[in-house]
Amino acid sequence: MKQAGVIFTEYQLSLEKGLEVNLIGHSVCNRGWSICNRHLPDMEFIVVYSGQLLCEIDHIPYLLKEGDGCLIPPGVLISQYSHNGPCRFFYTHIETGFDVIEEDKRNELISKYINAQEENQEQFFILPPREEKDNWLFLGSHMDMIEYKDEIFTLFEKALLERNQQAPGYLYMLSLYVQQILSLASRCFLKKAQTQAKQVEREQKKLVQDTLSYINAHYAEGINIRLLSADFFVSQQYLTRVFKAAMGISPIKYMNKIRIEQAKKLIRTTNENLSSIAFEVGFDNIYYFSRTFKQYEGISPLHYRNWLNSKSNQ
Repeated sequence: MKQAGVIFTEYQLSLEKGLEVNLIGHSVCNRGWSICNRHLPDMEFIVVYSGQLLCEIDHIPYLLKEGDGCLIPPGVLISQYSHNGPCRFFYTHIETGFDVIEEDKRNELISKYINAQEENQEQFFILPPREEKDNWLFLGSHMDMIEYKDEIFTLFEKALLERNQQAPGYLYMLSLYVQQILSLASRCFLKKAQTQAKQVEREQKKLVQDTLSYINAHYAEGINIRLLSADFFVSQQYLTRVFKAAMGISPIKYMNKIRIEQAKKLIRTTNENLSSIAFEVGFDNIYYFSRTFKQYEGISPLHYRNWLNSKSNQ
């Protein structure tokens, strides 16, 4: 996902086979602190407690403020700096299954998860059987977690207490605390994703309505998909995909359908020759007009006119 020139990588974590906590801690860093050019063998999750932390992941900078989180996958090049003063942050290194969420699958994957969660709300007192989706967590390379920051800070503090005391079962307790932390982070991610999805849905509906209005008003002006997409500042592929998802046909097929309907009306109500009608409804040559007309109506425009004439003579 890309916002304001910054690329945010998003991940789907699976807890199906559990989660291993390799390291957990709390850093207090003075102005000018940095640790550069590391490659970690495991996944790191960071939450800023105060100040600002600049994380560079494969040379992409992410500026984290209080309550922000960052997930760093294993094997990538990372550098970290205190930014404009001292900073404090919690961190944990974990091992668990994960995949990068591809952009074209993002909305489908997250919607599937959210819808499944909403369906489960009907069974309030009886917990539903655990399914594969219940092992999923969604996190990103930069997350605003201000809504749950106090809970997350408290969980980190409890986890650090377990680490220090090392009472029987402390490793299991550490894993449970970290899973709770990641679950809260995932909730923040999904809530923002829902808001973004609704905004995208509104924008797509408006794009379709604007495209329909434009085609209906300008179908006779020789427009094409390149001009349409340029007018709405989107790519040809995006416009075609969004329009087809809403209308069942591509913008060009819809425009040709409008043109053919108008051509039929002119053939019925005027004596204009077919070449003039073709140009009047937006086709730049009679051959393309005839071929398109036959695709939609099953007969050529000439046969359509002859059929109308034969009916009127009966």
